[in-house]
Amino acid sequence: MSEDDRQARLDAAIRQHDAKLDHERELAAARGEEYTVPYDLGFTYSAGAPEVELYWHRSDAFVAFYLNNDFDEIGLLQFVGCWQLMLGPTGSDSPAFAEHRLFGKGLRWWRPHRVVNSTWIGPSARETFEHYLFAFHDEMLEAVADDVIVSKWDIPMRELMKRVAAGEIDGSRR
Repeated sequence: MSEDDRQARLDAAIRQHDAKLDHERELAAARGEEYTVPYDLGFTYSAGAPEVELYWHRSDAFVAFYLNNDFDEIGLLQFVGCWQLMLGPTGSDSPAFAEHRLFGKGLRWWRPHRVVNSTWIGPSARETFEHYLFAFHDEMLEAVADDVIVSKWDIPMRELMKRVAAGEIDGSRR
């Protein structure tokens, strides 16, 4: 089989999987259940990218993660007005991923999502807060916040987290 044929088969499988996820979302929406929709960060992260770092300051949570296995680019999420956050070892490579309450409701491996009709947020607060879900390689992050500010960095993780802790990086002031 040629490389072009392999790529065509892979592309077809991805389209088929995406169609299945769309169907799951439509079904959950029709039932009034919570479900996930893709969330565009403006960049992608590698399926194998490791190391999720968390720093909490006042009402904001900062989450940094490598975008690739070369460790040369870092994504930074600043959850502004964050009132709930869970970071756990149920990442995309974990058997527990298939047991997540949103599995079968549009949840895709190694991707960022927004949760619609979230059970974490009461109906009256859904106009104010957003529920975000990030499926990383080894961890899964869920956060409920007023907003999320996304940025990309090309400095070492240690330096970025020092700057976050020192208050030098605050996307709400940009």
